[in-house]
Amino acid sequence: MPNTPQDQPSPWAADPVIRAKVLKTDVYTWEELDPKPDDYSRLIKLNWPDGVTRFPVFQFIQDPDQLRDFQQINRDYLEKVYNSDPWAITFWWLDTNPWLGEAVPIKVLRRREGYQLLCQATRSLLDNSRCRWSGSRR
Repeated sequence: MPNTPQDQPSPWAADPVIRAKVLKTDVYTWEELDPKPDDYSRLIKLNWPDGVTRFPVFQFIQDPDQLRDFQQINRDYLEKVYNSDPWAITFWWLDTNPWLGEAVPIKVLRRREGYQLLCQATRSLLDNSRCRWSGSRR
């Protein structure tokens, strides 16, 4: 795996609340990924305290619609707001969110109306929303 900007130390990882939440999530190492993704550039990669790069399990979504929604929200919102910081993005997906009635975003994504709710929650992060929902998905 070549180095990417995500390989740089994360200032978010120093925050004790973020660090504790993220370190509790299930992760894979590169060796544990099976099958290996053809394109890993869009994956959230975390530099763990032991120096090993790990990949949060929650991002390996089997449903193609949910995977597309997850990737779009990361690309259109979270990467911009959090400057592509993988610790901040992981924390956003795992922590309760007041815009979602204190629900956890990765769990909301699995609901029928999840994409619409997540778009509404992430609109507060950026002024110019590119997240569009037509009501026709799922």
